[in-house]
Order: sequence, then structure tokens, then C-alpha cells
Amino acid sequence: MRFNIFIFLIALLACNNKTKITNESSQNEDNILFLTFKIFSDTVLQQNRLILTDKQIVQGTIKFSNPVVYDSNQYLKIQIFSQHKNRTTQYLKHPLYPIYEVEQNGTFEKRQLKLDTIEFFERIQVKGVPQFVSVSEKLSVHDKERIILNKFEWK
Repeated sequence: MRFNIFIFLIALLACNNKTKITNESSQNEDNILFLTFKIFSDTVLQQNRLILTDKQIVQGTIKFSNPVVYDSNQYLKIQIFSQHKNRTTQYLKHPLYPIYEVEQNGTFEKRQLKLDTIEFFERIQVKGVPQFVSVSEKLSVHDKERIILNKFEWK
């Protein structure tokens, strides 16, 4: 009976031995960070709010990393600060203000929506283990970037 329990525990530990990233990981190790957010327009404060709903990190590299080309001044800037002051910055189009094209009288026009809320995820290539995440938004050419999320703990 004891032998069966011992074998069961070994099998259980072997199955749970996924590639987890720990703080003891190499400072220059390539990792992929998956961040899931919910962003919404706060009508009381008259500003956008952002919540980090989930985060995952795995060892590896992103095979294709296309730079984002903006035709809008509305964007989010995600900054990941890792061990030993490594910093990764990624820009993305603002998810609350999507731009789409419509056909009208034989020509295409760009239109912009204003959403109240949306959930989205972003994957980011990082070196080392993230310690801090900061997200800021810019809504127009004349506005300064405004920080909408600071997340310190990574557990």
C-alpha cells in the first residue's frame, strides 16, 4: 500500500512539472508574457480604466513579431520591467477606439467606434522574469500619456 502511494506521488509530481518561470531563472532568458486585460470607460470619473485579469509567462520566443503601424493617435503603451532593469515596451492601437472601413457610394471610408468595454490580450517577448507592469494611454495628439495601470507584484 505504501509503495502504491509513493508511485502515485511520483507520478503526480512528474505531471505537474510544467515549464514554470521562477525568480531564479536566468536574467537573459527569452520568455513570452501573455497578459489579459479588461478596459472600460468609467462614466463617473470620465476616464478609461484598465484591469489586468490574467497573466502567464512561458519560456520561448515569439516566431513572428510584426511592428504595429498606427494611423491613429490613440494607443496604449505597455511597459514591462524585468530583473536588472530590463525594460520592454510595446505599443498597440487603443482597443476602445477601433477604426474600421465601410463602403459608401463605391468608395471606402474609415470610421471610428467608441466602445464602452472590451477584453483583450497581448503577448510580449521579454528577457528575464517580469517584476512590474505599467500601461499608459494616449487619446489625442494634444494629450499627454496617462498611466492607467501599475502592477507591482508578479505572483
